[in-house]
Amino acid sequence: MNIDYEKLTSDLMETFGSYHSLLDVPINGIVWENLLYNSLKDQSNNVIWNNGGHAAGADIEFDNIGISCKGGRLLHKGKDTFRISSYRSTIYKTLQEKLDYFDENHEDVYFCLSYEETDKHEYRLFTFDSDVLDYKSLKWQKTKSGWKGSGAFDATIQKSMSDQLWLFLPIKLLTERFFIGIEKDDKYYRTTNSCNAEKLSVATLDQHLTVGE
Repeated sequence: MNIDYEKLTSDLMETFGSYHSLLDVPINGIVWENLLYNSLKDQSNNVIWNNGGHAAGADIEFDNIGISCKGGRLLHKGKDTFRISSYRSTIYKTLQEKLDYFDENHEDVYFCLSYEETDKHEYRLFTFDSDVLDYKSLKWQKTKSGWKGSGAFDATIQKSMSDQLWLFLPIKLLTERFFIGIEKDDKYYRTTNSCNAEKLSVATLDQHLTVGE
């Protein structure tokens, strides 16, 4: 895939900074898709976003390459495993039917955004090709909560969550594309322990709203 990751990192760093100048909540879900789509459009005229689509498959197509946008979390003390959620498979009754469905060509590559809140808003982007996920090579066993597969990576199918597939991927299988740390800016916030919190005057409020104009 012909993506300039240096440019992508620069563009997203600016975009993430603008986002967090307004909001503290993490970037994920459809917001992550939208921001990635906006940045990729600067690198190609052949970019399509499946805005709001819930069907299995690519969220974004870049030069006819299907990208699945995911949020995920680094696990364990050494942060050596990356967890992401994937397909729901309730309509498929047997394990074999589920694995056949997982193995269909839904997307070509995964773009997975990890978030961690420290004294900064910290983001890491990991990518990997979909052919890394050879579900049928795993050793599957029935569990109380569904099924569990073990091998080059681990996977679970959770009955209580519409037979949703969860992936636990060793970091060594992924490519880390960037780390972005956004400084927290609280200079426009005021906190107090008093029940009679000081109210901002109209003049002060107007000053806050016009900062940066």
